[in-house]
Amino acid sequence: MQDLADILGKERLLTELMLFKIVTLRQLLLAGEVRFLSWAAEEVGRTESRLRAVELQRSLEVSRVVDELDLAPETVTLDTLVRAADEPWASALAEHRRQLLLLHSELTEAARTVRRLAHEGSGAVSALLERLDDIGGHSQSATEGATTDDAKAEWSQPQRAGAGWSL
Repeated sequence: MQDLADILGKERLLTELMLFKIVTLRQLLLAGEVRFLSWAAEEVGRTESRLRAVELQRSLEVSRVVDELDLAPETVTLDTLVRAADEPWASALAEHRRQLLLLHSELTEAARTVRRLAHEGSGAVSALLERLDDIGGHSQSATEGATTDDAKAEWSQPQRAGAGWSL
């Protein structure tokens, strides 16, 4: 049980770190700091990979504990293990379960907000680019007769910051 409790502790820590990364991403979107979005998205991806590795460790350890406690593997949940474990493990597993449920709830809500903000932000960027194209068309026609050797005032569509990143 000690190994399972340790793995659940790692999972809690990484889930909280994932929540931090998602909240950071949310704050970047709210602040309009698009230049850092790809970095933040990469951090989310790295944390997700680490979390999946710990989830695999947990799955393997749960299989071992299920055999040890002679439980039916297809019906085992963390709540089942809490009820089957002796103290102090029952309390420790119950606390891990309670904290993981809370973190997953917070993580789900934060991710939902980031998705919404990213969707709204991409719409706002598209609308801005269309407005710039419209302005550029007017500006270009006004400068067509200019004969100076200086660089003409030209509008080009800027690269969309954060293009290619996804959640």
